[in-house]
Amino acid sequence: GRREQGGKQWLAIVLPVFAGIIFMIVINISGGYLLRAVVEEKENRTIEILITSVSTTQLMAGKVIGNLSVGLTQLLIWFFLPAVAFIFGQSFLPFLQEQSIDRGILGLMLLTMLPAFVFIAALMAMIGATATESREAQQVAGLFSLPIMIPFWFVPYLVEYPNSPLSLFLSIFPFSAPISLPLRAAFSDVPAWQIGLSLGVLVASALGAVWLAGRAFRLGMLHYGKRL
Repeated sequence: GRREQGGKQWLAIVLPVFAGIIFMIVINISGGYLLRAVVEEKENRTIEILITSVSTTQLMAGKVIGNLSVGLTQLLIWFFLPAVAFIFGQSFLPFLQEQSIDRGILGLMLLTMLPAFVFIAALMAMIGATATESREAQQVAGLFSLPIMIPFWFVPYLVEYPNSPLSLFLSIFPFSAPISLPLRAAFSDVPAWQIGLSLGVLVASALGAVWLAGRAFRLGMLHYGKRL
């Protein structure tokens, strides 16, 4: 019932960790753009014109989708270049010829990162909608980077005890699931119900965050210079 990895299969642990680092960088870059855009549009009153044509939830959802498109473009480029280098290097480098990429783990990373991206981007948009200025919003949004980094602190534990209660919790917690779940899947046969539960929580969290961002924006869009 356990998946075994040989001592030379270092790619199994490097791939999820590398993907998690890239995911965190893209979240901070594109999410920061979204946060600043919301604050600036609120300050220069552009938002008052937009809000006459769409609802606050539609506006926030549109911003998150646009931000997701930018973030996915970055992710695809940053993943595509190493993948090409890996395939090309297998023809010349012996230590790469022993490595293989599990397509199931790649698919799992994609399925978890998409709703997680929407979830965190919507939370950043919510912060932008409730903040009084851009500097304040960026300081608060920096707190979202901390829970995303939690799996990196527990990599040895996740590898050695992939089916422990803590590993299960990190796989379900929306902030840590995009890194913890693929890492567990590389070293253990994760039950289907755990994968389904993790994806369900991520999707529900993403939808809830978009709704919450629209709600917060509607309440705070006219509070210039005041905290919601």
